[in-house]
Amino acid sequence: MQLSSQPNNPSALPAIIDSDTGEIVMRNRIKNPSSLASVFNSLFIADFNASRSRAMVQAEVDGAPPFSEARDRMHGLAGRTNVNFGYATQSQQTVEEPYNQAIESIDSFGTIPTDYGDEQEKLTYSDIISEEATRMLKNWDDFNFSMQLLVHQFTMFGVAFTFREDQFDWRWKVYDLQYLKLPRRTRATINDVDMVTCKVEMLPSELWKKIENREAAIEAGWNPDAVEAAIKTAMQRSPDASNPQETQESYKDQDQFTGLSATTVQVIHGWVAEVDGTITHIIGRYDGQGDFLYKCEGLYGSMSQLITAYTYGVGSNGDFYSLRGNAWNGHNCSLMMNLLTCKFLDQAIFAATPTIQASSEDAVIDQMIQPRGPYNVVTQGTTFPEMPHVPFKDSLIPAISTIQQIFSMRTSAAHFSPQMGKSPKNQEQVMTENALAGSNGAAGMTLFFQSWKNDYKEFVRRICNKNYPSGHPGYAEVLEFRKRCLRRGVPMEAIWAVDVNAIQINQGLGKGSVFERRNATNAVMGVIDRLDTDGQQFALRSYLAAHTDVEYANLLVPKQPGQRPPMDLQIANMENSLMSLGQQAVIEPNQNHVIHVGAHLQILTQLDQQLAQMQVTMEEIIPKMQMIWEHAGQHMQMIAPSNPLFPVYKEQLQQLGEVIINGTKHLEAEQRKAAKAAGQEAESPMLSTDRQAVDAAARIAMLDERKKSMELDFARQKHEQQLAQKDADFAQKTAMNTLNMRLKANEAAQKAQKQTAA
Repeated sequence: MQLSSQPNNPSALPAIIDSDTGEIVMRNRIKNPSSLASVFNSLFIADFNASRSRAMVQAEVDGAPPFSEARDRMHGLAGRTNVNFGYATQSQQTVEEPYNQAIESIDSFGTIPTDYGDEQEKLTYSDIISEEATRMLKNWDDFNFSMQLLVHQFTMFGVAFTFREDQFDWRWKVYDLQYLKLPRRTRATINDVDMVTCKVEMLPSELWKKIENREAAIEAGWNPDAVEAAIKTAMQRSPDASNPQETQESYKDQDQFTGLSATTVQVIHGWVAEVDGTITHIIGRYDGQGDFLYKCEGLYGSMSQLITAYTYGVGSNGDFYSLRGNAWNGHNCSLMMNLLTCKFLDQAIFAATPTIQASSEDAVIDQMIQPRGPYNVVTQGTTFPEMPHVPFKDSLIPAISTIQQIFSMRTSAAHFSPQMGKSPKNQEQVMTENALAGSNGAAGMTLFFQSWKNDYKEFVRRICNKNYPSGHPGYAEVLEFRKRCLRRGVPMEAIWAVDVNAIQINQGLGKGSVFERRNATNAVMGVIDRLDTDGQQFALRSYLAAHTDVEYANLLVPKQPGQRPPMDLQIANMENSLMSLGQQAVIEPNQNHVIHVGAHLQILTQLDQQLAQMQVTMEEIIPKMQMIWEHAGQHMQMIAPSNPLFPVYKEQLQQLGEVIINGTKHLEAEQRKAAKAAGQEAESPMLSTDRQAVDAAARIAMLDERKKSMELDFARQKHEQQLAQKDADFAQKTAMNTLNMRLKANEAAQKAQKQTAA
């Protein structure tokens, strides 16, 4: 690979002292896009030599051959073995796997507490918000790609960064030191960074979405006029020859000779720690022209609210530029293993190739070996001299084994080295070694999850921001998240009251190792009989997730929240059935009244539709609707008017109440009409009053009887549910015992097989 030469020396970064006034510049150290472009170029030049080194490591992982093909042709060595056998590539894939497995195996990314409601409500709201936040993030189309790209970059080079393009957007971008530049001798903690710049290529459509809603764009900090001017500068761009890593990318993509590329706009992000302690985020064109495309001045109190740094260790001196990744650690060893393996194959090819000696020039000109079907005819004057035996097994194989051991110590690819002179491994050995090789140390995984915790906290802070602009990109997902929380009974006040600083991240079992996670769940399954029903269900789900995946485990053993109806919803549906039969339902003060009203409104709406479609008679349906409607009204009295669902439910009840009142008036008119037709006389006022009193007393007595009957029915149903639960627990226990017996039998069989093989 041909790398570019050293550019000119960098210029100085913006000072904190105004050269004209001598005053301290509290804010706006970078005053315009031209200054921002100058800062980026200065930092780029300072990072040039390191970029060359990263490009060589990247070439090794990308599969570049160990020898220069042009140099081999020039020196007459074009025929020798020149192959990259993928030691570095496989090592990189192996070290990335535990991080990807750790993220994929987590059912809920973390616990999101809220300060709204009583203690029980806080716990309930927290669980629902946590589940829906995880669901929202996993449903993001770019989530898996972004996470895998992040893991790839920081494990390979030692550091990678995530950032968000404005103050509202919850989605992040991933970049490494190729495009993100910061001053040298900066501590590897993002809050110690003074200034960060990043070169980004944006599609015109991507930029246009930022300003499509001009009011929301201006509120977020975007300059629509400057963005439109930048879009007009969009163009196809060839690889930058001054950037070693970009040059290597062009070789990897095989596009160094083509001019067909995406039409993009090159912009530069700048994050500046101001003297007054705030952080300013600016975006300008790469050419330094025009006004800032985006500017958010002094809104953030720390750099960690804007950028998250993922580090592969702490480096040799704690600085960002001292960090080295897995690919760098094993670069020299993998290069030497490729060289030695190529030499090994050259020797093997030489030993397997017959040497022919001609006695004269005529014999050279003539065809010395003439094939005749399955035979070869050798011309006269041709001999096969005996060549001396080269004992390359005594030289190359020990050298390869030595480099292999060193490579294994510096990387996570011990079992991918050549097994020369050794018996092949069986499938079980390979699987075990794969799992063990993919296991990272606790320290490395702790650093990863600490950074992931900061990213997740910023994600939650943004989606729970009540001032999120409705026209801003990403609002549709935020709105869906809030709707799902509302449908599950979480008031908006609980979302506004989320305590971001108290968020706890879930790291999962095994630190990303499938082997360790399975061992842990197997150990828990051995004591599953000692757990209660909830513990057994959780243990079974964890076991199935470790041996299959999370989604399949959720299908086999669904979690109660979100997939099974909550208890209040079950009770509300049972109340609907009782009231449809003419029996009253009792209201308890500790019930979730929001869920109850929603369930009652659902059955009322269904009955109203049946009435409108003339599927039922008014005499049959109006009394049922009236009982349910009055019951729902009693629940409404216990819902706070500040609840966002209160006005919605109130309007629905009013509309249904009009239907019930009109239906009741119609039935009374029909009854009076029928009585008049039968010649019945109207009762006297006194008699009417007495009859009303009697009817009221009878109704009270009837209600008491219905209440007692309902209590008996509820107790009976509860008893039946307990019996059914016991039966289910017994069946589950039996199934688990059977499963454990099968596992033990399989282990015994495998152990016996190993002993037999030994």
